[in-house]
Amino acid sequence: LSILTLVATAGVFYSFLPSSQTHPIVYLISTPRSLTTAFTRMMHARGDFSVYNEPAHYAYCLKHYPEFAKQSYIQEAPATYPAVKDVLLKEAKSKPVFVKEMSIASEEFLACNPEFVNLEQVKFFFLMRNPHHSAISFYRKCPDPVDELHDVLGYEQLYNIMLWIQEQTGKAPYVVVAEDLCNHPEETVAEFCKRMDIPFIPNSTQWQALDEHFNPAIEWHEYKYEGPTLLWHSDAINSDGFGKP
Repeated sequence: LSILTLVATAGVFYSFLPSSQTHPIVYLISTPRSLTTAFTRMMHARGDFSVYNEPAHYAYCLKHYPEFAKQSYIQEAPATYPAVKDVLLKEAKSKPVFVKEMSIASEEFLACNPEFVNLEQVKFFFLMRNPHHSAISFYRKCPDPVDELHDVLGYEQLYNIMLWIQEQTGKAPYVVVAEDLCNHPEETVAEFCKRMDIPFIPNSTQWQALDEHFNPAIEWHEYKYEGPTLLWHSDAINSDGFGKP
């Protein structure tokens, strides 16, 4: 059984929306190398969202890959899943929040914070790319051999989360196909905005390539050091729109 299934079986679920928390949290769940950072660039280009790039990943790595976590993340990163939730809800008190998170971290984050799923202000969606291309792209980027590539890519976790959120909310999961973003960016983003109940801003599908003055810690609430950030996100950082990888 997945972590989410075990939590669901226990029946530990709550639904509440404090009156002070009125801004939406648009929460993207995906697998690595699926154009997620390009999507983050689009949300950042809108100018109306506070962006958080993989805020739960440090807590995940601390638990499973502690040496990697110490080498790749700054100490200011929230070190537990409840701390991540508190950061996001606090930020949402003053501004809409966009979260990009990998499925392997999201599964544990949501299992640890089941009440987060049923908050009316939280809107989940999934971004999925052809697994064949995601796996090859990950293999080319990863600096070290990965024995359990299946687990790291997180497609099974993504599927488990889809089923779990559908069970808890009664809503079918909304999936954005990465290939559609490449081939029909404006139509795909417009449909996404409609589903998330946020304004569609046409010029957000184009942006400027970032230079040395870009500070991901400030603009994306990025908790990784500069080296790992550039390793994994350099293509999107240098991009100016959705294009075919």
